[in-house]
Amino acid sequence: MMALALLPVHPSVAAGEEDDIVTMLENTATPAQHLAVAAKYRAKADAEKQEIEIHRKMARLYLGSKVMYHYKMEEHCNEIIAFREKMTAKYEALAIEHEAVAKQPAGMKMGDEKMKGMDMGGGGMEGMEMPKHQ
Repeated sequence: MMALALLPVHPSVAAGEEDDIVTMLENTATPAQHLAVAAKYRAKADAEKQEIEIHRKMARLYLGSKVMYHYKMEEHCNEIIAFREKMTAKYEALAIEHEAVAKQPAGMKMGDEKMKGMDMGGGGMEGMEMPKHQ
């Protein structure tokens, strides 16, 4: 059985999307399946990058705005940007791990004793917390 960290679920994630990745992980045994999971994580990283750009634009729009609370909104956007940058790195690291497993000899799985100590890009989700909306 695979030992993977649980990912924080953001409200913008489609209802079936998390179920889809869970199903994929439960049935990941072949190199092709690991590559499919890696592609899913790369797609998640790309989605995070799009959100980063949106929040960068929003932060710039609030900068110098006449909206009374503009400084709070700019700060809020910057917190989300920082969080999403971390998530991007985590998703990319998970993709690297699955790609590495896909290249391993048959029968070797994530979490196997044989794989301990192998550098696969690392990147658990510990310490990750979704910024709170203000």
